Amino acid sequence: CVRVRGELHADGSYHPVKLQKTLSDFQSVHWRKDPPVNLQTLQLWSLLQSMPGTGNFVNPPEALLKWHEKFSPLHFQDWAIPSFVADNEAAFERFFMENLGKKLVVKPVSDAASRGVQVLPKDWIDARKVLTDLQARTAPWLMIQEYDDSINLLGETRAVFLAGQIRATFRKIPKPTPRGIMDMDAPEKDRPTLEICTLSNEQATRAETVAAHLRENDIYLASIDFIGSRILEINVTSVGLLKWLDEQRLAKEKKLAQIYWENLS
Repeated sequence: CVRVRGELHADGSYHPVKLQKTLSDFQSVHWRKDPPVNLQTLQLWSLLQSMPGTGNFVNPPEALLKWHEKFSPLHFQDWAIPSFVADNEAAFERFFMENLGKKLVVKPVSDAASRGVQVLPKDWIDARKVLTDLQARTAPWLMIQEYDDSINLLGETRAVFLAGQIRATFRKIPKPTPRGIMDMDAPEKDRPTLEICTLSNEQATRAETVAAHLRENDIYLASIDFIGSRILEINVTSVGLLKWLDEQRLAKEKKLAQIYWENLS
């Protein structure tokens, strides 16, 4: 973190001078970045975790390492969508053949916002080409999941966790297209629609269980995504659509931005 000030010299010239600041000089340091999460990112988190003054991080580097967006549902395997993670063709083929006939979806584990997500062809030769192409464009590690067709009807429900509590819930519903696009960066005509919603009893119970673990790990801001009652992702690095949510809140309700700043220690 760098602050710049200027010095005015006797001859009237102005010279900017950089003043280095340390982490402990700041009340709080906010990490907010979409993946890709690559080796450079992991090394930075590890470095930050090893340095003094990292107790004022939102969210702490140790938690960023533990709560990977795609992997974190594995903490709650009984509630998560069945998933398989690998980086080599032999492992992909074995999983594919064990689930022959099932509809499968592949995700690059190093990306976010539904980028690169594809439904796999039902023939292995065609599926292998999709996997190989995706590895070449993103990273070797990919996640394959059962495709839950209910997403086309139910959409993807998100619970926003902030300062110890679930503070907002909404739903993304895909347009009726063959791909069922969930990417908010897609062309406007293809983007999912957004609506405020209420969690079902089962979703609420599971969200609060996840929230308890997030509190234990000093997570300050996160989101929990569901398809139906099954956990899809838990995101602690790039919680999106907070501005949209604040625009939807009633005048009598506190904005998420206000809650965010008020509850910082």
